[in-house]
Amino acid sequence: MRASVSRSRCSSRNWTLPARRGSNRRRWAIVRALILGPFAGTALTLPIFDGGRRKANLAQARSKYDEDVAQYRQQVLVVFREVENNLADLRLLDDQMREQNNAVQASQRAAHLSRTQYTEGAVSYLDMIDGERQVLMSQLQASHLSGTQAVATVNLIRAMGGGWGDVPGTDTTVGSVAPASAAAVDQVAKR
Repeated sequence: MRASVSRSRCSSRNWTLPARRGSNRRRWAIVRALILGPFAGTALTLPIFDGGRRKANLAQARSKYDEDVAQYRQQVLVVFREVENNLADLRLLDDQMREQNNAVQASQRAAHLSRTQYTEGAVSYLDMIDGERQVLMSQLQASHLSGTQAVATVNLIRAMGGGWGDVPGTDTTVGSVAPASAAAVDQVAKR
């Protein structure tokens, strides 16, 4: 019902537009379209003289791309170097571990012989203790090499992109010992 009332109100009014309003604009729009053609709007928006700005922007973008490629290549080379160094460290440590294990076995045999000789009375107690000391020293060196090998393995995993999340950087070179945290020292002191 409202719609019919609105329609009747609109139809009762006279709506007229003056003939002169906008006719000149329309004529000029038609003339402009005929003279300039369909590309007049786009042609007028293109820069005619930009003072070499577009070429400079293109050169800048190319040089930025070249710089990014060079940085990427450098980073890849660094990663390859780190992986190769850590693999070489692991190979050397494996050889050292094998030799150290042989040294531990040899010192254990020597200590066993010196104990036997001591019980037979052929050598003094000092010689037997010295043999035991040699066993302990070679075992200590073997455990240090084992720890160094673990650090080198972790360094290799990190160099290949692995890790355990965002761990703050510490000194993890082969043979270094990480500093103990205060909480770890407190736990050891409580024991």
